[in-house]
Amino acid sequence: MPGKENTKSLSIETVIAIVSIVLVVAPLSIFSLFTFQNISQSLTDIIKDELEAKSILVAYDINSFIHERIIDAKVISQADVLEKKDVAAKIQYLTEIVTENEWINDIDIMDSSGTVTASSGIQNEKGKLLWKLYPIEKSLFLAASKARQGQVYVSEAMSLDTGPGILFITPITDDTNTTLIGLLAVEVNLEHISKIVSLFDRGIVGDKYVYIVDNDGRVVVSDDPSVSFLASFPDLQVRPELLEAFSIQGEMGNSIYTDIAGDEVMAGYADMEEFGENDALDWSIIAIAPINKITAPVNDLKSLLFITGSVIALLSAFFAYRVVVLFTENLKKISVQADEISKGNYSAQTLVESKRKGALNTLVIAINRMQVNIHQLVNGLEDREQRLSLTLNSIADGVIATDEKGNVTRMNPASELLTGWSINDAEGLPVNEIFPIIDETSRETIENPIEKVISTGDTVFLSNHTTLISKDGSEHLIEDSAAPIRAEDNTIHGMILIFSDVTRRKQAEKQYRQALKMDALGKLTGGVAHDYNNILGVIIGYCDLLNDDLKDQPEALNHVRIIHGSARRGADLTKKLLDFSREKPTKIDTLNIATLLQNQHLMLERSLTVRIDLVFEFDKNLWSVHLDESDLIDSILNICINSMHAIEDTGRLTIRASNESINQFDANSLGIITGDYVLLCITDTGCGMDENTKNRIFDPFFTTKGTKGTGLGLSQVYGFVQRSKGAIKVYSEKGHGTRLALYFPRHHEAETIKQDSQNIPANNITGKETILVVDDEVNLLQFCCTVLEKRGFTVLTAENAKIALSILEREKVGLLLSDIIMPEMDGYQLAAIVKEKYPGIKIQLASGFADERDTDKIDENLKHNILLKPYNSQTLLQTVHRLLETA
Repeated sequence: MPGKENTKSLSIETVIAIVSIVLVVAPLSIFSLFTFQNISQSLTDIIKDELEAKSILVAYDINSFIHERIIDAKVISQADVLEKKDVAAKIQYLTEIVTENEWINDIDIMDSSGTVTASSGIQNEKGKLLWKLYPIEKSLFLAASKARQGQVYVSEAMSLDTGPGILFITPITDDTNTTLIGLLAVEVNLEHISKIVSLFDRGIVGDKYVYIVDNDGRVVVSDDPSVSFLASFPDLQVRPELLEAFSIQGEMGNSIYTDIAGDEVMAGYADMEEFGENDALDWSIIAIAPINKITAPVNDLKSLLFITGSVIALLSAFFAYRVVVLFTENLKKISVQADEISKGNYSAQTLVESKRKGALNTLVIAINRMQVNIHQLVNGLEDREQRLSLTLNSIADGVIATDEKGNVTRMNPASELLTGWSINDAEGLPVNEIFPIIDETSRETIENPIEKVISTGDTVFLSNHTTLISKDGSEHLIEDSAAPIRAEDNTIHGMILIFSDVTRRKQAEKQYRQALKMDALGKLTGGVAHDYNNILGVIIGYCDLLNDDLKDQPEALNHVRIIHGSARRGADLTKKLLDFSREKPTKIDTLNIATLLQNQHLMLERSLTVRIDLVFEFDKNLWSVHLDESDLIDSILNICINSMHAIEDTGRLTIRASNESINQFDANSLGIITGDYVLLCITDTGCGMDENTKNRIFDPFFTTKGTKGTGLGLSQVYGFVQRSKGAIKVYSEKGHGTRLALYFPRHHEAETIKQDSQNIPANNITGKETILVVDDEVNLLQFCCTVLEKRGFTVLTAENAKIALSILEREKVGLLLSDIIMPEMDGYQLAAIVKEKYPGIKIQLASGFADERDTDKIDENLKHNILLKPYNSQTLLQTVHRLLETA
């Protein structure tokens, strides 16, 4: 009715609940509306860029392959045998090359008229003209015949008897490079390029394909079964402008279009290099993926977010309403209590007391205690000030307090130690003067956090890369923060700065991260080493047996030697991989690094080539070290070879060994204990490294050599130094060379420096003792039995420790030869039982890698005298003889 107030207005609880629900639901709806399209577009852009990037990488791989084949053609053409008239020798040379290279189908030699005079394999092409044998232009041959030595002409892709391929033509000249002897034509198949494309194809989402096309849009390589060799790229029918992208040298990019099948697709493409003196093979690579497969996850995400958002909105609305109702009810009670107190009715205070904990109950308690005696607080101020000083001085972190202008008012002892300033000298000075800080990486001055607090009034936290320069110039890595000191009226009365020295922690974190990388790789390689070395042991062992059986069959004996050599290379590879692991078997000896390097001088000079000047510098009376000699030589050689690659033309490599005593400060920096060390420094005059490269050189598989490097060498060095309880430090600057400093602990025990021992030839070793051989690899067990029985020994075998113990109960045995890694009971456990029950039996353990379990309980003599797998018959016999002859 007019003139009357509306009494049905919404309550405050209802209004707050509605606002809360709107604040929850509205942002969620807006987020859903505007985000889905952005997610879809972002995902599409990511995949588009990824396709383009992968296309560039694959193009690089293919370019590298063709470059390598051009180099092959140059090298083959310059062989001395091709300059001679011995046709049979030429055929043999060409045939051996084709046999050893899976990507070379055939090699022909032509005279200056283009007539084939010799070929690899069967001579069914002799006397024919080159352009009659291959679908090439005669002009390509004529251009090659006028070229100089080392110039290579490349044909376009063509269909050959063995499939698609390319022809590389280069002249053969005499030593003066003035007389044309003939021409060389190398036929290379495209199978390797097809494998690269197939591998790329499998990594692309959807059922589309990857294509290698030439400038005319013809498909050279693809897994698409509907497209034949040199057929037109299918999508050119609907997107003819793609051909323009193929023909532009160096072009790369991506595109979205509808393909010939009517599907919306995304394509990433990259142009490849031109090759040879005639700039041939201007190919492009194009990778295609369907859009519907790329955006499928976004559609699923839409449904999931809609359902999740609806549930969250409903639950949020319900709980928001309940919280608001409860909160306003308590506020009503508090307002009633406050009103009663204002009227002087203090007895009403029990009406709002509650046993529940929380902010509201705290407010009630505060109101009820407003009559606390102010005088007690005044009397306690002096005591609180004293306790504040004690607390401040007890804090381990540095604390500096300033007034509102940033001048120092307080410092605790920790801050005095880190800054080098005492409170007596620093009081009243600007905090900038006693607390100068720079960025750890850029070395640029950082704005003092106190200045930021003064300008903003906010608490400030600086980054983890802050370095404090103390009064004496020493530096400390710190973490710090600053906050304003506010009065009750929120005005700033001063600032407080808190900082802590994290130098040692940062160094420990860096070492820990590197250790984690090495440990992960060590576990990966150590896990397969046992079985792999057992397999190699069987191969090497039986090759030795075949050497004796096939002495009158030289051809078969040569095959056996090839197998034996390959197995030894496999064993060397296993050793290199195990160098990353602390499970690698070690043979520790007392060494003098100067003597070792002098013995290896010729090997190092040959490895570095004549363009590198090798210089040795050694301290007199160099201390001894206790290291694995093989690992030390490998590490030195790895570093030297890396230095050789860093020196572009001629240069110098200096290897210096000196005695060093490490103090506590240097020990903390290097992450080792104090004491005496032998310092091995290897310095080159190469190109040096930038900071990013220097920080990553010890990462497994990191290399700066592209496909020419494995990235294992310096990681192997790092693992060896860590196992040796030493340290390694890198000093390098771009354009100024590199120095690697390796620290090895001094060996103090009076032990004789290792000398080369003389072993009795295996052919002279015989015996009558009984030997028990234990190994879970049956073939290796049979090999040992055969070798030892041939020399007169009585051999008993067991496939596990349980069977071995059973045999020992009934047989008299002179020597136990046992594998370490076996199921149920390992070799160390078996050896411990045998030593206790049968102390007269001599024990020899064998393994492909060392297990570090229960190292405190392992016999050190057994641990350091392991027979390393894979071993041959000579090593087996010499080890057995040496042990049996020992008193």
